[in-house]
Amino acid sequence: MPIMLVIDVPGGTTAQYDRANELMGIHDDSSVPEGLIHHVATVDDDGIVVVDIWESQAALDRFFETQLGAALQEAGVPPATTRVFPVHHVIPRGAGQEANVLLLVEPDGFDVTAYDALTEQLDAHAGDGGNHPAAFHSVGLKDDGEIIVADLWGSTDEFYAFARENLADPAEQLGEMKPRFLRVHNRLAPVAAAV
Repeated sequence: MPIMLVIDVPGGTTAQYDRANELMGIHDDSSVPEGLIHHVATVDDDGIVVVDIWESQAALDRFFETQLGAALQEAGVPPATTRVFPVHHVIPRGAGQEANVLLLVEPDGFDVTAYDALTEQLDAHAGDGGNHPAAFHSVGLKDDGEIIVADLWGSTDEFYAFARENLADPAEQLGEMKPRFLRVHNRLAPVAAAV
């Protein structure tokens, strides 16, 4: 089962992130570890935030044990908070041409049933989602049945334009959104097929 991995690294720097990738020999889509579907590393005022989609927990565990753990330590990356969610839905390649901003949101009171009902009505989610205006869209399932959404957009304005056009009242439909918008530092997207 595919999983979404969300890592918050308070105090982490892009230099540490880049050094860890260098130590692991990860330079582009052709050098990603086996089992990685999508990776984005972002920055905000607090540090680094990474969101990955993996084919399975076993693939992630293998990568951590054979490469990532040692590389993070050698690069001096500070302790991180790690959360893992089963993937509910992924659009690995939407119509968006730019991936400059990660939207990370955990809408209060918005569960997977509400998400499915909403997306059934949206043209952006028709078929394989290739006409979704985001460059990438993923939804993880939290233990309480609510969701976490990670999207890549060209800009925050693009997201809000989509929300205004497709959600009559985004705040009402998505609960108290509290979105986080993070600047993309690196993206690896080796898998083009939908999960």
